Amino acid sequence: MLEVRELHFWYGRKVVLRSINLYFEENTITSIIGPNGSGKTTLIKILAGILSPAKGRIIFKDMILEKIPRKERARYISYVPQKFTTEVPYTVREILMMGRYPYENFLLTSSESFRKIEEVASKLGIEKLLERPFAQLSGGEQRMVVIARALVQDTPVIVLDEPSSFLDITHKHIFLDLLLTMKNEGKTVIMVTHDLNTASLYSDQVTILKDGTIFRTGTPEDVLTFKNIFEAFNTEVYYTLYPGTRKPVIAPMRFPIPFIKKEGK
Repeated sequence: MLEVRELHFWYGRKVVLRSINLYFEENTITSIIGPNGSGKTTLIKILAGILSPAKGRIIFKDMILEKIPRKERARYISYVPQKFTTEVPYTVREILMMGRYPYENFLLTSSESFRKIEEVASKLGIEKLLERPFAQLSGGEQRMVVIARALVQDTPVIVLDEPSSFLDITHKHIFLDLLLTMKNEGKTVIMVTHDLNTASLYSDQVTILKDGTIFRTGTPEDVLTFKNIFEAFNTEVYYTLYPGTRKPVIAPMRFPIPFIKKEGK
């Protein structure tokens, strides 16, 4: 579906990414994790077509991403940025309509676009916000709207940069459950996250970036080991398995774990 071939990127003389090779399949969720400054946001912007690689290529279904016209590209890949602000007093409905730009002209909005907006707003529980000004919403509400705009775009690939930041536990659950639904519908989901448990419990593949290169990539069970986490983040963690699975559940090591003496010893 989406392939990264020998990707390099730099700002001036600063090398940000080097020798990145990845493949993202259909029907999968991939989480990109790593320490601050490891190149995660830069990589996600290149995948979204916002930045161009200094070397290497992004291939979407045998097409070079940079050579696809921007409006056509927006029918294939949607993007949720880490931050979204606007000085224009748009309503939530108008923000969501931006996601339909690849399919519409400026003179006529189709009934399909109105239907899609209502459908996505209902799934995310934001239908009551549609006529409210975006600027007057809370940070969490704004985040849900920006996510909804990408879902309204209805692309086979969706890339997200820290999508669940600002979300309370209820809306985070709604959003992550929707990602699983999208995956089961055949979409390719790629997200940057600092939440190792989200990466573990919701991903098919996890990639750790460190110092602009791929440190580890594979299944959550293979990548999110105590050793890999310590080497990537230089932090000791409490590490256990989610009941009934091999998926890790991880927390920073705050309290010393007491030694429990077994009976009879």
